[in-house]
Amino acid sequence: MTERFEVGQKVKHGTYGREGVVTYGPFKSTFGEDSYLVRKDNGTEATWFGRNMSVVPEPPKLTVGDKARGAYSGVVYTVEAGPFDDNGYIWYATREPSGAVGYNSADDLEPVDEPEPIKVGDRVRVVRATWADECRGLTGTVDSIDHDFHLDGTPHPYHVALDGRASGVHASSVERIDEPAADTYKYNGVVYDLSARYRDKDGDVWRFERRPDGIVRGVWTNRDIVDYDCKLDEVADDCGPLTRVDTYTHDGVTYDLSAKYTDGHDTWVFTGRKNDVGAPYVTCFGNMHNTETIGDIADAFGPLSRVND
Repeated sequence: MTERFEVGQKVKHGTYGREGVVTYGPFKSTFGEDSYLVRKDNGTEATWFGRNMSVVPEPPKLTVGDKARGAYSGVVYTVEAGPFDDNGYIWYATREPSGAVGYNSADDLEPVDEPEPIKVGDRVRVVRATWADECRGLTGTVDSIDHDFHLDGTPHPYHVALDGRASGVHASSVERIDEPAADTYKYNGVVYDLSARYRDKDGDVWRFERRPDGIVRGVWTNRDIVDYDCKLDEVADDCGPLTRVDTYTHDGVTYDLSAKYTDGHDTWVFTGRKNDVGAPYVTCFGNMHNTETIGDIADAFGPLSRVND
């Protein structure tokens, strides 16, 4: 008896080896044979006799090593073996995070996409780093990975070369980003981030950019930088040391993280630490135990005014 096929099934022609999808049928050909209209891989349609056709098996839902979440348990399992067909009941051998091995129905498992592991050369943002809270939220490039490196008993496998900084940081957790590396310039051992601003010894704040001829020049006014402005080397020599001016914007207001701010009563300074989403902490001047973020203080006591030392 000729096998019966359904519309939508993927089939293969036994003589020509071509594959296609059934779009109509079955019907009787002029020769009285069960026939089907099949759309081939090239998009054209042809009539195939059922006796020449076979079903193309669907690829398995999961393969060994895949991660899958149980629809009812919520547990993420690792597929150990399978799939197995027990009279139409499709199941997999699965391993729980605890190491226990059991089985789950294919219908009860949903594939879990695991992110590609972080590798050397990836652009990342620092999420967590022991002894380096001030680096949380900073970006850089992973330049080495050592899964045996620990700080305070916690693995810190990623060493990140931070953008615009001479030194890097060992991080326990990072997230991949799509942002390109910052344009930097190194002079006398100091790496300058050309997207940042720098304050000189007199309090003037400079902006720098790499000109078309490759020379880095800057100005401390708001006008455009041109080819005859001061070279960064000259500014560093004559007005240095240059201190990076880090900023944070909350509700449209940009705060200089190296400055002090007042709410009209108390004076607030930045601690150098940030929370998990990169918001900087501040402390009431003279009270180093306060751990509010600048946003908390601005919302509760603002507007805040910069204190001119």
